[in-house]
Amino acid sequence: GAPHALHMPSHIFTRLGLWDDSIQSNLASSAAARKRVGRMHPGAGSFDQLHALDYLVYAYLQEGRDASARHVLEEMTAMTAVDDQQPAAAYSFAAAPQRYALERHDWKASAALEVGPAWFEWKRHPQFEAVGHYGRAIGAARAGEVAVARQEIAVLAALQAKVPQAKDYDWSSAVAAQRETAEAVLAFAEGHHAEALRALSAAADHEDAAGKHAISPGPLLPARELLGDLLLETGANAEALAAYEGRCALLRTVSIAWPGRRARRSVAAMR
Repeated sequence: GAPHALHMPSHIFTRLGLWDDSIQSNLASSAAARKRVGRMHPGAGSFDQLHALDYLVYAYLQEGRDASARHVLEEMTAMTAVDDQQPAAAYSFAAAPQRYALERHDWKASAALEVGPAWFEWKRHPQFEAVGHYGRAIGAARAGEVAVARQEIAVLAALQAKVPQAKDYDWSSAVAAQRETAEAVLAFAEGHHAEALRALSAAADHEDAAGKHAISPGPLLPARELLGDLLLETGANAEALAAYEGRCALLRTVSIAWPGRRARRSVAAMR
């Protein structure tokens, strides 16, 4: 079957929190993509394959299947070429490794992740290169590496200025929301808690307004979820719970996706 057709149902499954269905859809899609690229571009990976693999990483992490997510990443990093260096390939390469680190709160790993692979033509895709630097900025700030976080925020600002206009989505606004989120998390790391929480709430509103492009299963680590995490650290449990539930309400997955990894942070907030 066509890789894209096999993948498309997972957009619905992802929005509904039907992780097992999403996994099966994307396993079928990636297998079909491997078969097709092996016939048409021997030795290369496929952008359809990468797109399915990023959705797989997302779904596996929601179920807490970290080893399965890591196996998918190994398939991605083994690629030495891709059939088409188009947006889906760029986003998947940048997002999936950071998604794995950030969802597991492995801040040091996230801060250390280079945007790769090195052979990919990142200059064609500043909005997706920014995804990797956003992850590095958040990881560094949460790990207390404030100088690194500040450098990555500067890179985000530079990349935002290079983002081309698109008819289907405001990528510049999305990168701006990432930069604002990183700036707020850095301010929190520097001890400016009240200021940081206000700024992060505004950044979360910006991220929500920007919405989600179909190229992505979801943000690497949603700003509103980060807000909940930081509120928890200040002891504001009720406010943290409201932030987590606000994120679930935005996705309309409260009743269906509640067993997911993100929901467990809401449980922590109720204690």
